[in-house]
Amino acid sequence: MKKNNFKIVDLKPTKDKYRLAPKRGMWIVQRISDRKQMGRPLSKTDAKAYFFKLLSEVPAKISESTIKRTVLIKDFIINEIIGIHKHEKINKQKIIFNIVIDVNQNTIPNENNLSSIVDYEKITNKLRNLTKHKNYNFLESLAEDSFKEIFEDKRINSVKIKIEKPEAIKNAMSVGVEVFKRRSDYEGS
Repeated sequence: MKKNNFKIVDLKPTKDKYRLAPKRGMWIVQRISDRKQMGRPLSKTDAKAYFFKLLSEVPAKISESTIKRTVLIKDFIINEIIGIHKHEKINKQKIIFNIVIDVNQNTIPNENNLSSIVDYEKITNKLRNLTKHKNYNFLESLAEDSFKEIFEDKRINSVKIKIEKPEAIKNAMSVGVEVFKRRSDYEGS
């Protein structure tokens, strides 16, 4: 609240709340404040999709702070040639990826459509292909090419990539790099 010319002004935008409710063998989305039915009765899957669509139609300030959709890829392991040392160019070594992907909040999953989500299997296949078709000297170069592949999906807002080589240095659990980029950082580079 802000005092302005002796008036009290509430600066927080209001947001309707909704719920799913069964109705004659179907499902409806209902606004809680006045129990108004939003649209026609739907199948449960379609009602859920509509419910999440209504939830995503909020001012940007609220959606950024309250809704977050993240795709995680944890401890994805590839064995490939990587490094600058002679022994690294001969023997394959373990490369571990940990990736956190922030997805556009308007992306609503549809149980019947794989392309409605950011597909982590597709991303891991792209990472595997990167290392199969190119020998990298540096993890940093592999990270940059990984960003290029991941940001092909326009629904992705930002990515944090951590790549490690656990067998590279004796007496160390692992060595690696960690890089974070927003789409604007990527498109600007």
